[in-house]
Amino acid sequence: MSESTLHNRSVLVPKLIPLEAPLTCPTKTNPFFQIFAGSPSPLARALCEQLTSVRSCRVTLVTDLGCVPEATTDSVQLFQCDLSKREQVGQLVTSLERMLRSVDLVIHLDSEESEEDFVERTSREILGFVNVAHF
Repeated sequence: MSESTLHNRSVLVPKLIPLEAPLTCPTKTNPFFQIFAGSPSPLARALCEQLTSVRSCRVTLVTDLGCVPEATTDSVQLFQCDLSKREQVGQLVTSLERMLRSVDLVIHLDSEESEEDFVERTSREILGFVNVAHF
């Protein structure tokens, strides 16, 4: 397990995730969520499957690779964002700010950006941040 601490909250996520994990995400979607279409990566799909069991908090997967599985659940939210483009980052920030009451944990995929930089550019209300690029 890898641990990330932010705002005195500890968040644990699996360190080793099988890249070819089967998808068992329920097909039920929540219309409150905005889903940005893209080609799902095996890592994002595996993360989605593991995180659907997290019912106690809302989870956001942020990626610049278009990692969006075919279905999500109430507890998992996925965004596609080219983190190298300021305009897209701004759109992501706006979307997250609209949803802050539902976002507790941000899983940040495939970026070297530090958690401090990311949270500073989004909101201090976000309780957790994990960058799986470093696993």
